[in-house]
Amino acid sequence: MIKSQEYRSKALECLESAPWICDRSAKKALINMALCWLRLADMHDANRDPAEESDHVAAMRLAGLS
Repeated sequence: MIKSQEYRSKALECLESAPWICDRSAKKALINMALCWLRLADMHDANRDPAEESDHVAAMRLAGLS
């Protein structure tokens, strides 16, 4: 799994856990943590070397689909 997918997976874990948390501040912290993971994933994608991309991802990017 590439880093950005790992980061997005962590964000999803935070968001899936949030509904089970009763403490409002802890729930808010999980949601904020998810947002941080998503920003990190976006930053990683923005700074990736295009040579690292798979042909499929590169084709989607060229087509403006990603």
